[in-house]
Amino acid sequence: MTEARQDLAAAIMTLATRNPPATREEWAHAMRAEFAALQKGRLSWAMGCLATGLRWRAAGEAGYAAILAVGLLIVMVPMWLLVAAAALAPVEPKVIFKAMPTVVFGAPLLAGLVVGALRSDRKVLSALLLGLAPQVIGLVVFVTRGASSGVSLSDQLVADLVVGAITASMGFVGLLTIAGLRRLHTARIAL
Repeated sequence: MTEARQDLAAAIMTLATRNPPATREEWAHAMRAEFAALQKGRLSWAMGCLATGLRWRAAGEAGYAAILAVGLLIVMVPMWLLVAAAALAPVEPKVIFKAMPTVVFGAPLLAGLVVGALRSDRKVLSALLLGLAPQVIGLVVFVTRGASSGVSLSDQLVADLVVGAITASMGFVGLLTIAGLRRLHTARIAL
């Protein structure tokens, strides 16, 4: 095997066995030991280990994706209901504006609490996704349906970024709150 292929095999092996799930650490160690002992077939072994490592991570990421989907629904459904109420029902604007703080602040906070309770190890990523994903979806809908509402694309973009920043911040507050509650609970147990 050429030196370049050996380097490639070693790099792939490092990637394949880096940060395995706790239940697979022993298996990853065994894969590295087997790789070190191989004289031939190191690249194919490393590729097989990479496939295995990706399967390990995919299982864990599927749970995180499901939790985020629930969080996004918690954020988006109230927003959709508010928009639908404003568009379909002859509701006075005051009613919509009174509901706005609950939707913009309360829903992301609740979503942050839910996501944080189930998966608190990715606070910043989760908060960004909870805050900005609904705004990106809203912007895509705005662009695809055209500016029939009389609002310019730049105005819509600014509004989506402002609301996205608020919802991301509130989601982060929820995630930090649940992390703080967990630490407090752990401290009480330790006492």
